[in-house]
Amino acid sequence: MAPFPKPEATLRTCYLFLSFLIFASCNEYGINAKVGGTAPADDTADIPRSVTGDADGSPDEEDDDDDDDGDTDPPEWIEDCTEGTTVRLSPEELFVFSWDSTTSTGTLEAEEAGWYHLYDLDWAESGDSQRNESAFVRITNGTTSLGYPRIANCEDDWIIRDADNEPTAPAMLQYGGTFWLDAGPNEVSLIHNCPRVRAGSCAVFHDTSTEESTCDSLNVNSVHMVGEAFCVVRDEAP
Repeated sequence: MAPFPKPEATLRTCYLFLSFLIFASCNEYGINAKVGGTAPADDTADIPRSVTGDADGSPDEEDDDDDDDGDTDPPEWIEDCTEGTTVRLSPEELFVFSWDSTTSTGTLEAEEAGWYHLYDLDWAESGDSQRNESAFVRITNGTTSLGYPRIANCEDDWIIRDADNEPTAPAMLQYGGTFWLDAGPNEVSLIHNCPRVRAGSCAVFHDTSTEESTCDSLNVNSVHMVGEAFCVVRDEAP
């Protein structure tokens, strides 16, 4: 008589099957992203970073840190992205799950070097059925080897909070961090926040209101970075 499968193996099989269904149903998007603003200073030998932001994962209305860098934090939401030239995100979509795979890597190609604010319309798109669609981005290149953003709200990263859990969530582009881009290709990584939560970090971004979608559950909590819904805006701060 064959032994019954272990519960852990059964749950893992169910999770992988669900992940496959979501992967198979992902839409294909274009790679149109906009760039606007003025050119930054040429000196990039020692790039400064301000560490600001509210505990709920939204930028401050004004920069209230003590580093006297003169920055003004970008808005968390913008309505559209109509100025500038096109940058290229390849592949057309990056997406991560709360368990597997938790990191997705691609290339973001910019025409000019500088600080840029990242926005996307579809970071989270599953409503309250997936309440922990939170992630962060890192961008590495010849100038920044670690890929950290200029503004952080948890340790050295900017956590993009799951903002579509309520019916009143705005249908607008949501801020995803401010990063230095070299001219040409830059490696961009989308990293799910749940592994970090499970390790005991950034717990303020963990929604535990529904047991079925916590970071400890088997809910996929998918996060997306979509080319067609992606926007890159030049940082105009001096």
